[in-house]
Amino acid sequence: EKQIAEFADALRQSASHHTLCSLDLSSNNVRDSGVKVLAVALEKLQHGLLHLNLSNAGIGSKGFQILFEAFRRNLGMSLTIESLDVSRNKLEDPGTHALESWIAEISIAQSRLHVLSLGYSRVSVHLLVSLGRLQPLAELDVSGTRIDEPAAIVLSGAVRSLARLCLAGCQFPKKSAFLSVLRA
Repeated sequence: EKQIAEFADALRQSASHHTLCSLDLSSNNVRDSGVKVLAVALEKLQHGLLHLNLSNAGIGSKGFQILFEAFRRNLGMSLTIESLDVSRNKLEDPGTHALESWIAEISIAQSRLHVLSLGYSRVSVHLLVSLGRLQPLAELDVSGTRIDEPAAIVLSGAVRSLARLCLAGCQFPKKSAFLSVLRA
């Protein structure tokens, strides 16, 4: 955790001196405290970031709220993100709402987000509706998510525009609208 904070602090201090395009902190103990420092650094980046992988990093909902609010404050940087992996973390209500707000902003502003991994996190119907507005989104991973009927209906509309949809380990209602769309 301390190393992540030191790394993020160094990144923040040199934000105008480097051209970092890809950051993979997956399977590190980033936690909410590390995300706080990382968010400050990302707010200072003067160029775009293409790939960010924070999967399995022990980040909670509050950490994601801080991260996505930083993305909104530095919209220019976050518009360039092509792939974002926040799977296997605790993306619950406050974090999900912050993600929805960021997605709403980038969908209006011509985002380049193509790949989004949310597997084994909480995915709400509202989030799926927001994702449906992202035109370039080609790949979506919602593995390990319990898909209720409202989410299945929204997902059935979005599936037509995706090149890749990962549903590994998902649970669907027995008579789901989504499954009937796939059969058609």
